Amino acid sequence: ASVSTFDDKYAGAKADDAAADTYFTTGGRSKNAGDLYYSSSAGNVRIWNGSAWEDVAVSTSGFATAGFSIAMSIAL
Repeated sequence: ASVSTFDDKYAGAKADDAAADTYFTTGGRSKNAGDLYYSSSAGNVRIWNGSAWEDVAVSTSGFATAGFSIAMSIAL
């Protein structure tokens, strides 16, 4: 099956994996590896890898602060 538009692969913002599953399976369509949605509850993009949803992109805004705090704790 070929993809004619990005809309065929992207479900938009959904609350969770179950909501994305419903979007893709409505009308008899199966999920395909590479299908995407934005998890509005987790705040990241998820992709169907063929057998499970996994994170594609996550916010890294807290990484530097947390890493610095851990490093300082170890150093002291």
